[in-house]
Amino acid sequence: LSTFILCCAFKGSAQRISDYSSRWQIWINISPDFTFRKQELLPGYGVYDPSAIEQPKFNYTAGMNVACQVKPHFSLEAGIQYAKRSYDPKGRVVYFPLMHGPNAPSYVWYARDFGYLSVPLKVVYKTGGEKLRFIGSAGLAVDFVIHEISHATYQYQNKMPQSSDVKDLEYFKRFNLTALASAGVEMSLGSRVNLRIEPVFRYSILKMESDSDPRSETHLWNVGINVGCYF
Repeated sequence: LSTFILCCAFKGSAQRISDYSSRWQIWINISPDFTFRKQELLPGYGVYDPSAIEQPKFNYTAGMNVACQVKPHFSLEAGIQYAKRSYDPKGRVVYFPLMHGPNAPSYVWYARDFGYLSVPLKVVYKTGGEKLRFIGSAGLAVDFVIHEISHATYQYQNKMPQSSDVKDLEYFKRFNLTALASAGVEMSLGSRVNLRIEPVFRYSILKMESDSDPRSETHLWNVGINVGCYF
């Protein structure tokens, strides 16, 4: 009897999801993120811990997705996103301590910004009723670097600070793969409008540096809250 009841409940849940979900859906989403990096210097190049002088920075991911429901509880989603990724120093960083004299900088404040065109593909699982559903997803995003800028502010003892922006994209790969996972809820706001809120975690699989730079291996990661609305 208990087996029969469970089967009926599962069938009812699947039927409800099939009823309220159209086969194709269009998503618009934005995700406030905190981004940081994991960096390791390869053998022979010393030891470096980014967390000692750097800190996560507020960023965002935004774009549009198309979802196709392939099973009552499963759908595939693909889209195109713009992702801003950057990190900041915690404070002043000693710059060239061996340099001396009135024209030598004392410190430098250094930060780096990346802009990615991201193409995610993920599998989404849903369960629940017509008004509220619980969701989980996992997938992979193909990321293309479209711009990179290094910001530097030099502090001097005898003159005003000076700032400069440098583009050194040749030191980084133009392409990366990012693993992503999320879990959250969906809520119906009307007959055709739904809201999704889900914490999301992303981690770049390939190292950021180009193959011509053998000194280090850096991977960006970020956590955020993805908020989306689909029709």
